[in-house]
Amino acid sequence: MKKKTINKPVAEMLVQGQILSPGIAIGKVFLLEDDHSNPVEVTVLPNRVQAEIEKFKKAVQDTILDLQLLIDQIGEKVSAHKREIFDAHLMILDDSNIIEQTITKIHNEHVTAEYAYSTVMSSYQRTIADSQDTYLQERATDIRDIKRRVIRKITGGHLKQFTDLTGTIIFAKDVNIFDVTALEQQNAAGFVLENVGRTTHTAIIIRALEIPCIIGISKLLIKLRQNDICIVDGITGEIILRPSQLTIKKYQEKLKNYKKYQLQYRRIGHLPNTSYDGKSFIVNANIELPDEADIVKQSGDFGIGLFRTEYLFMAANRLPTEEEQYEKYTEVVKRINPYPVTIRTLDVGGDKTVPFLESEKERNPSLGWRGIRICLDMPDLFKKQLRAILRASVWGNIKIMFPLISSPHEILHAKNLLENAQTELQYQNIDFDSNIPVGIMIEVPSSVILADKLAQNVDFFSIGTNDLIQYTLAVDRSNTKVSNLYNAFHPAVLRMIKHTVQIARKYNIPVGLCGEMAGDPLAALLLFGLGIAEFSVSPIMLLRIKQILRSIEFLEAQKISNRCLRLSSSEEIEDYLHHTMHILFPGMDEDNYFYIK
Repeated sequence: MKKKTINKPVAEMLVQGQILSPGIAIGKVFLLEDDHSNPVEVTVLPNRVQAEIEKFKKAVQDTILDLQLLIDQIGEKVSAHKREIFDAHLMILDDSNIIEQTITKIHNEHVTAEYAYSTVMSSYQRTIADSQDTYLQERATDIRDIKRRVIRKITGGHLKQFTDLTGTIIFAKDVNIFDVTALEQQNAAGFVLENVGRTTHTAIIIRALEIPCIIGISKLLIKLRQNDICIVDGITGEIILRPSQLTIKKYQEKLKNYKKYQLQYRRIGHLPNTSYDGKSFIVNANIELPDEADIVKQSGDFGIGLFRTEYLFMAANRLPTEEEQYEKYTEVVKRINPYPVTIRTLDVGGDKTVPFLESEKERNPSLGWRGIRICLDMPDLFKKQLRAILRASVWGNIKIMFPLISSPHEILHAKNLLENAQTELQYQNIDFDSNIPVGIMIEVPSSVILADKLAQNVDFFSIGTNDLIQYTLAVDRSNTKVSNLYNAFHPAVLRMIKHTVQIARKYNIPVGLCGEMAGDPLAALLLFGLGIAEFSVSPIMLLRIKQILRSIEFLEAQKISNRCLRLSSSEEIEDYLHHTMHILFPGMDEDNYFYIK
């Protein structure tokens, strides 16, 4: 007897990516076809040469019209400096050298318009991609995108895939800004991309349009089928493929709460930073890239508590010049002014590598050559950054922060190099703010133990819990065998924070917290009660943390923190905090703590 084949349901699959643009999207998978193949060389008859030239000219003009239309359509959705991205594309399209070289190639070699244009543009692309200039390297991506767009116009291949995409999640290796805007207009719900970098123009436009997007998912595309159901969680960075009905229902509720959060929380962005009983606090943002400053500004009256400058270095294949750094820092400071921008000096090494810093392979990179150690060993590199920061200080409110400090000697050495940079600028008659506050990251146990010595040499502390937890608990959170032991609520971590706050208070310097723990709603009241009055969080968490702190009495937060300090395990502490949060904020979303008042 023939056995019946039973089709078992495919189990849901969870993939962890990197958040490029926050939000939640639920929909069907739409695999965007790769049209990146280069046209092959095809000759045309002499009597067809002029027709190919006219076809090319028309394709360029049509692309210019498309781009101008896009500028009109999304102009209100993006800021003026982001619209300059489109101006750069227009300049490439209208470049007389490129146009003349393409026409000459068609005319002299009797080749198709698409082959001639592809050859000319690819040559330009290779030339500037090999340049040592970061600006020109970024233009190489623009040239590639323009090339693809014009070739689509020549071959008639544009718009084939873009019909009604309402409720779909776009999966692709990469996309260009034309595709992003076209897909957004066709109501695509989100993006999952393999190869789009955080600093590209495509990434900037995706964030500006507020489309949920996750990147860094290599080899995922081969596991997908067109029209599979998918969930993009741009809050946790998770992608859930073929989710169960229970998971879909859970995320539908989460999406509904997130939309409420967006609509209702924006009103608190400009309200005072005070608790229910009048205790002041500060909520600032952590950013990695200059364009993220716009998200912060749109959220309300917020500053930057941590500008991670290493991403300016990691995005290039060489050391950025002083001038390039100055432009980036100035860009952020001008947008955030009059609110403060705390710039952390270069913090690479460990899991953050840069190609132009050669070093021996380390057995324990987290315990090796990283952070302030690199800067002090490379004073020329360090002084370039310090000079750029100092020069940018004339445009707004800047603070300087040194990472991975473990002894007073490191502070004195770093401040000495800062004074040298100031002396050089004075000698050159270059203006800067001579009263910039200088602070340090508290992120290793030695800095906690020596906090009284360190406090005498700085203007502020900022506790970096990401590393402090790792070093305190001897747990590498990237190691799956022990990552379950990495816990922000470990009693030892809480005592480290409490001790640092007490020392800062004794020496009358402010202390903030800028690790991931600061943006965890479950930790907000605990940290507030411990004496943390400045929280620096990811931009998506600004309004949520502010609303929670505005809705509680400081005396209640102190009771909560005192109770947590008496408990013996992280499990007990987390259970207590979950219970307390649901009593104080009934109806709060269990997973993400959206609090709608």
